[in-house]
Amino acid sequence: MRDVTPQRPYSVGLDRIGQPHAQSSLSSSNDLEAIRTWLDVKCNNSAHTRIAYEKEARRFLVFMVYELGLSGLADVKVEHLQAYWHHLANPPEHWIIQSDQPSGSSHTTTHTRLLRGALAKSSIAYSRTVINGLYAYLNDANYLMQNPVIVSRKIQVHKNQQDKGLEPDAWRVFWAWLLQQERQETQSERLRLAIRNRWMCALLYHSGLRRSSIASAKMNQFARRHGEWTLTVTVKGDRPHQIVVGEFLLQELQYYRQRMGMSHLPTPDDDRPLISNLRKPNLSVTGRNIGYLFQAMTEACAKTCIDPYLAEQIQKLTCHGVRHTFATHSLMAGARLESVQHALGHQSITTTSLYAKVNLQMQKELANLLDQSWRNAQSG
Repeated sequence: MRDVTPQRPYSVGLDRIGQPHAQSSLSSSNDLEAIRTWLDVKCNNSAHTRIAYEKEARRFLVFMVYELGLSGLADVKVEHLQAYWHHLANPPEHWIIQSDQPSGSSHTTTHTRLLRGALAKSSIAYSRTVINGLYAYLNDANYLMQNPVIVSRKIQVHKNQQDKGLEPDAWRVFWAWLLQQERQETQSERLRLAIRNRWMCALLYHSGLRRSSIASAKMNQFARRHGEWTLTVTVKGDRPHQIVVGEFLLQELQYYRQRMGMSHLPTPDDDRPLISNLRKPNLSVTGRNIGYLFQAMTEACAKTCIDPYLAEQIQKLTCHGVRHTFATHSLMAGARLESVQHALGHQSITTTSLYAKVNLQMQKELANLLDQSWRNAQSG
């Protein structure tokens, strides 16, 4: 692998690499145009997905041209892909973004500095999935005649969905900590922060929604019909998604609004954010800021937790982990898998079924049954 640092923008040259097959269904005359068409088709409903896919394609093109010296996507072989996965896990210095250079700066985009460090195995597996999708699309369109990714080695990532969430005792500790933070605050601004934190966490836990959905939502997306309250938000793919608001979440909504000087329930013309900026109430808190706020809460709570095992769970909890917590706690409480699927907005029940795998409580029940059987055998 060549150890080079390009002295020109990577966009120069990349717009001329690759040529379509004679029977291509695309009008694209080179690989860069073909990738743009792929992005337009596959990411039409999600700006977030487009940004993520474009970043993965850009990294791959830069590696292909500057590190391997290939002339186009059609030249990529399985061995080249294996070199790329290794490269992502062990990036050379000239690929690392300097600490004083933001990833979106013009300086960054004129060099190979496209990584902040070595990627985790899960991130490399995601990269493989995206590149495979690109090749599959171009192969189906007859732009390329092969897809080397599909015959390359898969990257195994062992996931335990339940470990990402909290066991019930850990969530109760975290919730009690949130209430204590509010009770002990006397300074006005910090008290308002504690009240908003409580509402934000209640919303995440009792709805199972992603932080991106609640960050973009308004109060008038709550609605009452036939005496039942619902919340309709936008989820992945810019799809509308409606959940039923339970009794506890409705109580938390009323509590939050009253403490913040609003009417106890929203009206159809209330276009204030669901999670407001404390200094500028008409502005929303971004999804990224919700993540930062949540991380600060879990770290602070974990430091006060006297149980080291619960503290470890709480410290590792993320906003998406609360979504896992919602799913596993709902299933443990007896909810139907189909109901949890709808609440999470999963299009496939296969995705939801990951949460229904045998958990520790089920294993304990099995152990108890075996213990009881052994006791009965001994007493007999």
